[in-house]
Amino acid sequence: MRPHLLLALTCALTATTPAPSVTAAASVPTTPGSAVTHPTTARPSTPGIRLARLKKPTTSSLTPRLKPHQEIGKVLLLAIAKGESPTPADHAVLLQCTPPGGTHPNREAACRLLDPVHADFNELNADPKAACSRDYNPITVYATGLWDTSRLSYEHTFGNTCELRATMGAVFDIAPR
Repeated sequence: MRPHLLLALTCALTATTPAPSVTAAASVPTTPGSAVTHPTTARPSTPGIRLARLKKPTTSSLTPRLKPHQEIGKVLLLAIAKGESPTPADHAVLLQCTPPGGTHPNREAACRLLDPVHADFNELNADPKAACSRDYNPITVYATGLWDTSRLSYEHTFGNTCELRATMGAVFDIAPR
């Protein structure tokens, strides 16, 4: 999983807390064979930067409290970037199909496309009759998350936005208009 997307997903699912002050011990010899330990506070090398530590997510903190009859497990982080690399992402959204939610602008259509293929992005072909130009203006998509009981990760570079729309349809139609 890409570190920046993992951080975004982790931040969305868990709370961040500032790190406690870091104390280091400096040994200063006073006489041969003895040492006195003086506490010192470690500081970041760049002024104005505050060190922070993310809480390690636990299984219980990542699992929402749902009633036994409710199903969860169709949640994806989707990102799109201009160029041949998924970083830096130009846009990113959360698509949640079960239960419905997230920040995807057209989640109903995206979920309708993903459900029949069980989120296998390689099986998507939203508009097989689309006639796209051969202009090369690459756009890279990235998806990571859970679908039913499986973790998934997908990355693909398309030649242009027409190819992206013809293949992925509403799934990666996430850019603001």
